[in-house]
Amino acid sequence: MIDQLNPTIVGLEKGLTKRAPCSIRLLEKAGSRSARASVNKLPVELLAYIFEGCVERETRQLSPQPFRSYLYGVPAGSPPILFLQICRHWREVALSTSSLWTSLSGRQIYRGYSSRPSPTIPAMKYWLDRSGRAPLNLQIYFSRNSNAKPSHASDMLHLFATEISRWRSFSIEFDAALVETMMEILDRSRGKLNTLEELEVCFQYRLAAVEPAVTVLSSLLSLRSLKRLYLNYSLNFPTFDFQLIPWRQLNEILVQAPLSPDQCIHYLSQCSSASRISLYAPPSHSDSVPLSPHIPITTLPNLSSLTLTQWWDAAKVLQFLNLPSLRYLKLRTKGFHGSNRQPSIFKRFLKRSHCAIDQLSIIDEDIGISAVLEYFKIPALHIIPRVEFSFEEAGMAMLEVLQAHPNAQHLFPRLDAWDCPLTERCYIGWGDTNEEMIPKYKWEDGKIMFFST
Repeated sequence: MIDQLNPTIVGLEKGLTKRAPCSIRLLEKAGSRSARASVNKLPVELLAYIFEGCVERETRQLSPQPFRSYLYGVPAGSPPILFLQICRHWREVALSTSSLWTSLSGRQIYRGYSSRPSPTIPAMKYWLDRSGRAPLNLQIYFSRNSNAKPSHASDMLHLFATEISRWRSFSIEFDAALVETMMEILDRSRGKLNTLEELEVCFQYRLAAVEPAVTVLSSLLSLRSLKRLYLNYSLNFPTFDFQLIPWRQLNEILVQAPLSPDQCIHYLSQCSSASRISLYAPPSHSDSVPLSPHIPITTLPNLSSLTLTQWWDAAKVLQFLNLPSLRYLKLRTKGFHGSNRQPSIFKRFLKRSHCAIDQLSIIDEDIGISAVLEYFKIPALHIIPRVEFSFEEAGMAMLEVLQAHPNAQHLFPRLDAWDCPLTERCYIGWGDTNEEMIPKYKWEDGKIMFFST
């Protein structure tokens, strides 16, 4: 089991340099038996620091989503449970390091075709007892397919509520029973939930008791301590006042809700503190109603990442924004068959914002090839290190353009095409890609080079 920790120990070397220079030589020889035995000679505080790094690494593997980055389950073969199985010294150090026990998820962990059941209430209580008075990161998710009793999720919530003053990050998928339990907890815990910074809320579909759910959501959104929000708003709810979301105070926002173009612009204009925003919409709106030409341009000085996935032309939002700190931009238009795409909006946005975008992704199934070519005519586009376009038959359509366009070498100094089995899409663009991308062909110096598959 120690072998599982060696890569993490070596990976922590840089971080340890400032705190324990004399330990670096030991960690460099972590593969030898003598070095492994010498790990126990490390100062307790250094060993605890290594444990913390291992737990952080495991957390990222189990929970890659940005709004779940502090949450993980309790698999026996992973940190921190793993530390209890090595030797008595490691067990004592792990149990006395409260920071190892501050994150807890009650959901099932799925790996391949197997799943680990949700932990028992006594096990979770033991876990929380080890956390001392440190801030907690908690998740409640209960599958109907679980073998646990129906009240298990509510029992978890009651247990977590005993430490409600320590909640730092809280993630929950509400069903009717959890809504009722949460209402009771919030009612008797007034003023105690004042340290919550991160909130993730989802609602099960076909939730019958809508008004109590809205009441609970409104109470959670009113917390002045809230900084990060992930909200998956169910379609079967009545009209909800999204102004209850504290747009101005949030640093990171991810909202899935049916927002019209005007609503989207209205709420975005309030996000003066946000550094990351993602707005996703279910298939319920189109932009058949024209945007008002009198909407003022809003500057969001801190926004570095913006993702818009909408059922209307997401690029239109840019004409009302000035984003000088933007580094990542993803625009996805789903199922909107209008032909009025306007690359000039993006051109004016770049000129107005003077932002140094590192990555641009435009996914639009129904954009015409003529509009794509207009994008490529924007000089500032070619300064962006990583650019991705995806549309219907993107690879084939661009191949025909490259072979037939009289000015192709000047218009496209470089161009790559990739297939992504994960998304079942073809992308064209340039720059470094992730490992899921499979090269299709490359255009450079007026020549096309195909890759074998």
